[in-house]
Amino acid sequence: IADGATLLLEGEPGIGKTRLLEDAAAGRPDVLLTGAQAGDARVPYALLARIVAVLAERDAGAVPDWARAELARLLPALGAAPAARLDALRMQQAWTATLAAAAEAGVRALLVDDLHHADEASLECLLAPAGPRPLARVFGVRAREMPAALLGWLEAAAPGAVDRLALTMLDEAGVAALLASLELARFEPRHWSRAMTRHSGG
Repeated sequence: IADGATLLLEGEPGIGKTRLLEDAAAGRPDVLLTGAQAGDARVPYALLARIVAVLAERDAGAVPDWARAELARLLPALGAAPAARLDALRMQQAWTATLAAAAEAGVRALLVDDLHHADEASLECLLAPAGPRPLARVFGVRAREMPAALLGWLEAAAPGAVDRLALTMLDEAGVAALLASLELARFEPRHWSRAMTRHSGG
């Protein structure tokens, strides 16, 4: 994916979105991979806190002190949080500043899986306009379970601003090619491809 680009990876449960994202991030210190979890939708900023933890673990650049303090509301390990009430706009600004610091430190892409589980507050930050040095973003999501915020964002996006890749089921020829790629000894893919296509649904 090109620098600063946004890709939405869509597909049915179990079709291979997570595996594809994991393979894309494997051995790439400049690519950060994390994801939402079941139950996140009920906890504001649950996903964002998880992403910030990954960024902190990688020590991705010098985050401004004010932004670090703001994000400490989500991740106490970052230090003392401000006494004032959380302001959504300031949190979004802190997030943007953190991404800019990550880009300065050499991070090129942010991969976020299972976006269908994401909470609305995190989505508001993740989908906000990027800063001057935007990271590439790849979002994995179940095609039929997109959150309302994500659907609204897609509808409002300018033409060509978001690339969408839908993973589909394999046909018999695709299953045969997959089996052949395994190079299993004493195993003839063409003898098994039809039965495995029927059994798995592709």
